Amino acid sequence: MEDELKERLRAALAIKFEDLDRAKPGSEDEETLVKEIQSLVDALNKLNQTEMDAFDKQERRDIERDKNKAQSDLEHEKAAFDWKRAGFEVVKIVLPGAIGGGFYLLAQKRVLKFEEVGRIMSSAGHDLHLPNSLFKFWK
Repeated sequence: MEDELKERLRAALAIKFEDLDRAKPGSEDEETLVKEIQSLVDALNKLNQTEMDAFDKQERRDIERDKNKAQSDLEHEKAAFDWKRAGFEVVKIVLPGAIGGGFYLLAQKRVLKFEEVGRIMSSAGHDLHLPNSLFKFWK
């Protein structure tokens, strides 16, 4: 439909240019023909601009749709359950806790040993014996 309208506008412009060639220079007919030609050219330009805008908007929609699809696929992939990822998350939590717990137990053992046989000891520390059975797996 737009192509038909463009062809009609071009045909009307061709007729107006022929009429302009026949018109006397400086006459009122020439002025009216120039104004009509200007309005026809403006209408043709608006039609072209509308077509370009529609094409541009469609391209932007396509790009946005592709981007959203890629982002959705990425989010779906991230949200999917994976045993490797689950194991890694567990190791991220357990390993620092185990290392910290090991250092804590080592420090407690040293403190208790010092309390038991150190230079300055209390009567409670003297009677204190290290808990060998509870933390046997660290030795």
